[in-house]
Amino acid sequence: MSSDRPRVPLPVARSLRQEAGFGCACCGNPFVEYHHIVPYAVDQHFREADMLALCPYCHHAANIGAMTEHTQREHKRNPYNLKNGRATGQLWVNQSVCTVKLGSLVFSNNGRILEINGEPIISIEACEDGRVELSLTLYDEQDNLILQIVKNEWIHGDVGVWDFEYGFNKLTLRTKHRSIDLHIDASNPGSPIYIRADLWRLGKAVRVNKQGVYIDRSLKERPSISGISFDRMYMKLDFINDIYGLEVDI
Repeated sequence: MSSDRPRVPLPVARSLRQEAGFGCACCGNPFVEYHHIVPYAVDQHFREADMLALCPYCHHAANIGAMTEHTQREHKRNPYNLKNGRATGQLWVNQSVCTVKLGSLVFSNNGRILEINGEPIISIEACEDGRVELSLTLYDEQDNLILQIVKNEWIHGDVGVWDFEYGFNKLTLRTKHRSIDLHIDASNPGSPIYIRADLWRLGKAVRVNKQGVYIDRSLKERPSISGISFDRMYMKLDFINDIYGLEVDI
């Protein structure tokens, strides 16, 4: 996508995602971009009839001609998720209030879960129909931005770096050399959405597993924070001032 191209208007993006069952029309991947079946370079348009929600992998295939226009329009007519009975997408929860288990910490909070140095790193929102919208901002060990996803829309990141495993209620996202790992499991109805992750920011590691949240120097020791439940709060880490705590989400 050209960096100077206008963003897809929100009503168009919303309609394309709904049409595709809130995932890639070709493969069901919950993270999508918006493809112009009639190329934008030929006709600068945002016509829903000539656009399609595709994941970054399938979007690339369509852009280089590996997916014909006929195939693209067939996916538009018969998107993967709708064919497989997933009208609300692959990530779905049976919760009236979004509850997330970050390692051993439980957050009842529809929105921001983890913030580092004032920047949201992990946010999860459960919509009224049970769809889960995930926002991520991920960095590597050298503090390079390597991935940004906003409410399941792939905004920034080289798709060639990433491996996906996904299915109904589950998602695993990792770099191919496995230095970043994020696992989301919402498969247990009525239970919290479980998150396991290995993250980096400002050269410091944050590891989230069943024992708790380990921060930098504690990686091989006991968890920095573990076994606590929070209501309408999120975890806030400040690596510049070495402050770790919680913030009320209002």
